[in-house]
Amino acid sequence: MSNTYHDIEYAKLFIFDNKNILNIEKDRRFFLNMGHCFHELWNKSINTIASTIDRDFSFLPRVNEWRSGFEDLENRKIDGFYIDSTMPYSPIGIRAIFEGQASFNQMQYLTLTLDEDLTYFDFKDQGMLYGIYLEAFELFLQITEFEEPLSLLEPVVGLFLVLCDIAINPTNGFPLHLLVESKKKNDPGIRFTNLCLAIRKSEEDFLSMIKDYSKEEYIELENILSSKIECVSSYNAIRYVMDWSKNDAISKLLKEEEMHSYTNYNFPIRVLFSKFLRFQEDKHTYPNVFCWFGIYGSSRGKNIDFDIVNSLFYKHHAMFIDDYDDEIKPVTFEGKDGKIHCPNI
Repeated sequence: MSNTYHDIEYAKLFIFDNKNILNIEKDRRFFLNMGHCFHELWNKSINTIASTIDRDFSFLPRVNEWRSGFEDLENRKIDGFYIDSTMPYSPIGIRAIFEGQASFNQMQYLTLTLDEDLTYFDFKDQGMLYGIYLEAFELFLQITEFEEPLSLLEPVVGLFLVLCDIAINPTNGFPLHLLVESKKKNDPGIRFTNLCLAIRKSEEDFLSMIKDYSKEEYIELENILSSKIECVSSYNAIRYVMDWSKNDAISKLLKEEEMHSYTNYNFPIRVLFSKFLRFQEDKHTYPNVFCWFGIYGSSRGKNIDFDIVNSLFYKHHAMFIDDYDDEIKPVTFEGKDGKIHCPNI
C-alpha cells in the first residue's frame, strides 16, 4: 500500500502550522521524514498539471529527475531528509501568515477610509488583533526587534506585508527547477522566520525603503530579501511563467479562460491553472497592489489610478461565494454570463 496520501497530508499539515510536526513525528507507521513528504507533494502536484497541459514537460520542472537529489540528502544525513532525523521548524505556518496578511491589509484599508488617526492599539481594543491574526506580526517584531507601530500606516507594517508575500510564494521546484534542501526554501513558515532573521542581521535600513508603496520599492525589497535567504525572487520568477505562454498548450488554455469555455479534460485543473496564469500576468504589472492591497483598495494609493485597482479586484475575486441564504453560488465576472462552460457537461 502506498504512503503517498499520508506524505501529502503531512506536508500539508506542516505547511499549515509547523508546530504540527510535534504530532506528525509520533507516527511510526507512515511518516518517514518531512523532506520526503515535500518531495511527494511537489512531485504529485506538478505531475497533475503536466498530465493536463504539458505531458512532455516542455516547460514544467522535470520532477522525475529529482529523486537522486533527495537520495543524496538522505545519504548525507541532512536534517529533515532521513528517517528519525530532527526536523527544524518555525513557530508559525502559512495559516498565521495568511491571517496576518489579511488582517493588516484590512486595518490599513480601514485606517485610510475611516480615520487616519486610528492607532494600532485602537484596533487591539476593538478585538481585531489577537491569536492567529497577530501571531505572524508578533513573531516579526520579536525577531527583527522593531517596535510596535503607533499607526498601521507606518513602514514597519508595509515591510511585514512584503515578508508575508515573499514567504507564501516559493519558487524552488515550481515554477523554477528544483534546488536541493527544498523544505528550507519552500516552507512558508521557515521562509518567514528566515526573512525576519535576515532583516535583524542586516545593515540595510529596510524601513526607509518604503515611502510611497510603489512598484519600484516592492521590487527592490523583494529582490534584496529573497537573495538574503538564498532564494530566487518570486517576482523575477513570474517572467519565467509568462514565457510559458509561447507554448501552444498554454496559449490554448488562456484562450479558454478568456472565453470562459474549457476543454472537458481535467476540467478543474484547467480552470485553476488558467486563473493562476492570469494572476501572474497582473502581479507582474502591479506587484505593489497585490502586496499592499489595503493601501490601494482604499483609493488612496499614490501611483495607480483607482479604476485599475478596482478592475483587478473584480477580475481576481473568488469564483464561488456563500450567499445570504447560505448556498454556495458562482460569482458573476464582468463580461461573463456567470457560468464556466465545459462542452459535454
